[in-house]
This record gives sequence, C-alpha cells and structure tokens, in this order.
Amino acid sequence: MKITFLVPFRGLSGGLKVISTYGNSFLRRGYDVTIIYPKRKDLSFKNRIKASIKNKFLKKKDHLDYFKGNLLSVESFNEKDLPISDIYIATGWQTADFLYNTKIDRNKIIYFVQHLETWDGDSAKVLDTYKNSKNIITISKWLKNELNKLNSNIDIPIVHNGKDFHISDYRGEGFDRKYDIGFIGSNVRFKR
Repeated sequence: MKITFLVPFRGLSGGLKVISTYGNSFLRRGYDVTIIYPKRKDLSFKNRIKASIKNKFLKKKDHLDYFKGNLLSVESFNEKDLPISDIYIATGWQTADFLYNTKIDRNKIIYFVQHLETWDGDSAKVLDTYKNSKNIITISKWLKNELNKLNSNIDIPIVHNGKDFHISDYRGEGFDRKYDIGFIGSNVRFKR
C-alpha cells in the first residue's frame, strides 16, 4: 500500500515529529510512504543559499530528517507532483484545501487533525476544510467534539499521540547523542 502525507512546511514542530513518527511506523509495517512539503517562499534566493550552506556545515536537522521513507520537496503543491497513492493524508488546513480541489477520489483522502488551525489562516476557509471532509482522524476528545460540531455526518476516530520509542531513544532511529534537553517554545500566540 502506498501512503502520501502532505505537510504544509518543513521545520521543527511537534506536529511534524508526530507525522514523521507515524510515517516511520508505516514503513516498519511494509508500506511505501512519502512525505511531501513545499519549499519555503519567504526567503530570498540569497538567504536560501546562506541557509543551505549553514545547514550543511552545522548539520542542522529538523523532524523530517529522521523520516526514513521518500521525502519530496516541491515548489508548491500541484496535482501533477503527487505520487500515485492508495491514501493521501492531509496534515494541515492548507494541504486539505489543496487535496479537496484535486481530482483525487475523496475516499482516498484522510485529514489528520492535530489542532483547530483557525489561528493560521482565514478562519472561514480553515473551518470549511473540516466541514467538507469525508474522513477525519484526530488526536483528542476535545478536538473530536469541536470537529463534530462542524461536521456531524462522519465518525471521527481518535489516535492519541504518545512517545515513540523508535525515534525518542538515542540508540534507535533518532538523534545520535547521549543526552537531550528539551523545552517548549513557540512564536504562535495561543501557545505562549
């Protein structure tokens, strides 16, 4: 079975870590998995070159670097760039909006909702992605309740995010270092 995740960006975020973890879990079960992300457009060409050189020498990594499957960078989401898959998983309102406007059979699209993303775009457009979904999976009861208020026509399963021992254990598929210190920080206003 072929599974394609569409993520709205590449970087450090808990949501991307979860997606990378699930992608690796599917790979271990024998599935063919691809994660697609758009290239950053907010950087000038000069700054992209600087960032590329800096990342190469400093060996900076983000959560998608630990994904072991096919990682595909595209200029922007375009139907012709999508691999043929059995399942497409939208992971953000932008990716859901894109997939719903393709010719892909709606039964092949799953919307993996990790938060109500009304803080990250036009609220009406974001809410429409939840209202127009046929297949939603979410991570908590409160999200399921909120999503059912918007779309009561579907059953929404809950998959709780938790520790993945394959990516968290330094001897496993993750960071190759003895100690990690972590703390939460975000520029998103509601997380402060």
